Order: sequence, then C-alpha cells, then structure tokens
Amino acid sequence: MRDAKRRFNVRPISEASVHGPAHAQGFEKAVVALARLGGFPGRSDRTGSTRRRRRLLLLLAKAAGCSWTTTRELLLMFVANRNLKPDDITRAFERYRKLSQETARNIVNFYERRMVLRAKADERRLNRTTTVQCDALLRRAQRSMST
Repeated sequence: MRDAKRRFNVRPISEASVHGPAHAQGFEKAVVALARLGGFPGRSDRTGSTRRRRRLLLLLAKAAGCSWTTTRELLLMFVANRNLKPDDITRAFERYRKLSQETARNIVNFYERRMVLRAKADERRLNRTTTVQCDALLRRAQRSMST
C-alpha cells in the first residue's frame, strides 16, 4: 500500500482518481485515492461482514463527495467474485441518496475520534501493565537479594 501511496501522491486528487481505478478493479489505488479525496486515514477495513464493509464504503464515498456513478464502481469493485444481486445495488443507491454528505462526514469524524481515543486508552493500559510488571520484577529481585 505504501508504494501505491507514493506513486499516487504525485497527482492532484479528484473523483476521477477514484473512479478510474475502481472501474479497472484496481482495489489498492482506488482505496488510496478515496482516502486522499476524503482526507481519511489510509487504513482499509478488512474485518467484519461484507454487508458492514459495503455500508462503510457507501459512507466514505458520500463523505468524500463522490457521485453515485463512482460509488457504484467502488461497490462493484469491492464485491467482485461475490454474489451481488440487482436489489443490493438498488438498496445501496437508496441509502446513498438519503445520506447527506454532511451527515456522512460527521459519522466519519466521530469514528476517527473514537479510534484515536481507543489507541490512547490502549497505550495507557499497556503502560500501566508494563509498570505493574516492572514493579513485580523489581520486588522479586529485591526479595532474592535479601535472602
């Protein structure tokens, strides 16, 4: 992913930068372009159900200001080699149409803040655990030296 970012960071970003790779089934380039267009962190979510990831894709595309045409190409790229019924695209379009860009942006910002807070909490937990472990080792060393 880093090489794709380096190669792709040269050009100014536009919706066409997302649409082209998505249409050509270029997953990595499309994800990097979508992240740059929307100003999102460059992580791809590979966990969770396919339905959840499709909804996330709709949300990110809307937040980035992509048209339905580009969003549809992203969905088709994402579900390649999986069963996608015509009704799935129709439902996705309805969700996309009802979602405002501002609401999508607010949701993305909320999740980004939550991820930062989780990372900080994990770091504090790790530091606390490390301190407790160091204290225990120090006590054991002191006991063994006193006996």
